[in-house]
Amino acid sequence: MTTANNILQLSDDEIVAVAVSARAAWPGLLPTVDTDSTQVLTASALRGMRSLAIRGMLTESSTPSALLDPARAALRGRKAVVTYLAPASSSASSLPDLADGAAVCSFFALVGGVAVIDVADAAGVHALGVLPVAEVRELIRDSVQQAVAASRSEAGAGFAWCLVVPAVGSSSVAMIVQSGDITAYEVGGDGQLAPSAVDDPGRTLDAILTDALVPAS
Repeated sequence: MTTANNILQLSDDEIVAVAVSARAAWPGLLPTVDTDSTQVLTASALRGMRSLAIRGMLTESSTPSALLDPARAALRGRKAVVTYLAPASSSASSLPDLADGAAVCSFFALVGGVAVIDVADAAGVHALGVLPVAEVRELIRDSVQQAVAASRSEAGAGFAWCLVVPAVGSSSVAMIVQSGDITAYEVGGDGQLAPSAVDDPGRTLDAILTDALVPAS
């Protein structure tokens, strides 16, 4: 397994600044920013630009430098899958919440067979890297296997793993690993989960990874 090279660490505010400079919306999560408020987003972008300037990540014309390429690449990509690691006590009727201690990892499919990985936590700290799509699939499959094994042991029984595939125009699909089993759900627009009619979640997971992680054209 290859590790993503050139890991880039950014705050929510810094990501908002990069997105605003590109006149785009960040496709992933921003745990500490109310994205429905223009006033909040503006203040966040200003804080982010100041922070990026202090860190030497802006050009002389105050635009994002090449150091921020992974974040800018995510803005050009298509959101493919999102994974959650959450306390097993989380409700099985809704997606995990960062406020409950979940760590979130979002994958964005891009042109050229690569994907930007954005790992965020409740404090709004992001780690971004780039991996080939094939290795992202392998990474997710390994994570599922580890989650199944861990959830069967006493040490790992306190956490559940969840994969969500965003859909356009219909319900998203969620595959949840808990207590050693993989269960499929449909995700409503409000994040509520409803049982899915999938007969073989394991086989469906492979199909999902093949279909969802297709580079954007």
